[in-house]
Amino acid sequence: MKQATAEKRAARAEAKIEALEKLIEDKSRDLYLVQQEAHFAYEYLDNIVQSMMSCLIVTDEQGVVRRTNRAAETMLGITDDASLVGQSLSTICDAPWALVSTPEQIAQTTSLYHEEHSLRRQDGTSFRALCSTTILQDEEGQPTGLACTALDLSERKLLEAQLVQSEKLASIGELAAGVAHEINNPMGFISSNLGTL
Repeated sequence: MKQATAEKRAARAEAKIEALEKLIEDKSRDLYLVQQEAHFAYEYLDNIVQSMMSCLIVTDEQGVVRRTNRAAETMLGITDDASLVGQSLSTICDAPWALVSTPEQIAQTTSLYHEEHSLRRQDGTSFRALCSTTILQDEEGQPTGLACTALDLSERKLLEAQLVQSEKLASIGELAAGVAHEINNPMGFISSNLGTL
């Protein structure tokens, strides 16, 4: 009798173990599928970030750079042996939002900026860029960092300067034409009257 009871208990225990093994197998498969989806989502977003034409810099709540894209590396002249990751955002920008160093400072700022600022390249040279910055937040609304994008305005500034120069030259040309016309009219009057005299 005791042996039959022990065998029943052992059979129940084996059935429970098999059920648990099946449950663990199912959960492991589900976890693997979720990990695959997360990996594909990460790769998808990374491809989008890396293909952006504008510079992207993401910081943590202390203002320390955690991620950049290829455009940021190109725009800031970052070489393979020197990386912006781990440095303070203030090393490349003097904008008010770049100088934050605590979550409290981030929380006290406006959530979105669109301003023109001077950025510094790795070699120390500066250039003007149109910067857009937003505060990143967690599920509870607490600041977790900044997402900053920038467009290099160097070419635009150069084109604006060339346009201003062209407009100045055009104005000088019009002035010279007007002066020549004003000189030519009296000269024509005098030469036509010389014949009569």
